[in-house]
Amino acid sequence: MNSRYVGDAPFFSALSEEDQECVSQRMHLEHRRSGDILFRQDDESIALYLIKSGWVRLMADSATVLATQGPGSLVGETDLFLGR
Repeated sequence: MNSRYVGDAPFFSALSEEDQECVSQRMHLEHRRSGDILFRQDDESIALYLIKSGWVRLMADSATVLATQGPGSLVGETDLFLGR
């Protein structure tokens, strides 16, 4: 993934350009369709998603929308960093 996208994300913006490049080298681009499920509650946390374009809805089991995140947002970071 291009390090420019990593640097544009608020979470990574304070990193040096060299560190942003290291992060970008570990990332790969995935294309998803509308309605695809990235993960469910209680799934093992194996990925951190940086939204390049489009939108992601975080939903409760009852289909209640908890948040909508767009370009530059991270999805899955809390569970990944907490190891759950």
